[in-house]
Amino acid sequence: GLDKDISQAYLAKQGDFMKRIATALLALALSAAPAFSQTSVSPTSANAAPESMAVGPDGTLYIGSQLDARIYRARPGQATAEQFIDLRPSAFVLGVYVDAPSRTLYACEMISMDRGGPLLKGAGVFRSFDLATGAPKLRIPLPEAGNICNDFTTGPDGSIYVADTSNAQIFRLRPGASTLEKVIQNSALYGVDGLTFLNGQ
Repeated sequence: GLDKDISQAYLAKQGDFMKRIATALLALALSAAPAFSQTSVSPTSANAAPESMAVGPDGTLYIGSQLDARIYRARPGQATAEQFIDLRPSAFVLGVYVDAPSRTLYACEMISMDRGGPLLKGAGVFRSFDLATGAPKLRIPLPEAGNICNDFTTGPDGSIYVADTSNAQIFRLRPGASTLEKVIQNSALYGVDGLTFLNGQ
């Protein structure tokens, strides 16, 4: 497999593309947050490459960067997103998600990535932080090797679901739990990324 340096090079190749679409994605995210007066936001680091974004209940924007393993935060009205959480020396942050009722910020921390077939494989960690302070809450490595922790959603009962893109599976963290349980694994989910519930199902 490829080592971290080659993985970085793979993602760096995508970096310019990600930065080009970042403004459009930020504008889309901000349109859902009436408290935000800005139409674009820039992270303070020139190395940042936004991979995912989430908006808090007060309109604060959280940005996960795939190239410098940090999470940035821009409060309503700010044109610059400042460093909020630093996950270095990990490799990347792939997904961020706000669960407003629990005042929790979830993130996918990737320790490493290697080439393994059509998709990258790696070692992902399910992370959660206090939404206001960034203080760590949970750190749970995904159970199976070669995983890519990638996206979250909240279920009707308050459980948090997380996608493992490379292993075609979805895990669940029940309210109050500290371990993940596998909900489903199916080849049809190979490459699964975005998650949501429709009508509570």
